[in-house]
Amino acid sequence: MSQSPFPSAGHLQRAGVWVESDQQKDAARALEALHSQLIGAVIDPYSWKWVLITLYHAVLAFVVASLDGGRPAPEVEPGERTLQPHFGSDHPGRGTDADPLPQRYEAMKAKTGFAPRPDVDEDIARLSQYRTALELDLPTGWLLQVKELPGISRSALRVIEYLGWSPGKIPWYRESLIDLARVKHLASMNVLDALDRQYQQKS
Repeated sequence: MSQSPFPSAGHLQRAGVWVESDQQKDAARALEALHSQLIGAVIDPYSWKWVLITLYHAVLAFVVASLDGGRPAPEVEPGERTLQPHFGSDHPGRGTDADPLPQRYEAMKAKTGFAPRPDVDEDIARLSQYRTALELDLPTGWLLQVKELPGISRSALRVIEYLGWSPGKIPWYRESLIDLARVKHLASMNVLDALDRQYQQKS
């Protein structure tokens, strides 16, 4: 039986409440968060802001896991102060760039041989631009054309699918994580189909 990605009640009672993650858990749980935000976008188009931010995080997490080899993080004992992020020996390291995705995306393509259609590369670039504008620049106002966003999201999910399992460039160490990622990936694609139909009816 595969180990659950969620801590048990007994573990929380023994160790207290700590949040620990690594590249693979971040990748799978980002898809879980993405699905939740996409459901929100069906009801309220404003949720697209959080969809784009979450989707950026998901793509970056899968890219980093593919570059790092996806090994679990080393064991770190809780100290007196808040735990700081720690990096494996092959991790690309803490970047100084406010937008690390473009450089790491190109490094991933060089390492894995990923050769997407030009429109996928263009959509990943737009995703980076939107995330920077919405999360880092904190504009006083913004306007998004929602009809194009399902297409950008599908391109990002194609990258994730390639890295995650088809054909797969991440050696998953826990079956429950890849199961979670695949389920939420499919569910997110289904929501994108529903959003496309909704926008076509309104056009």
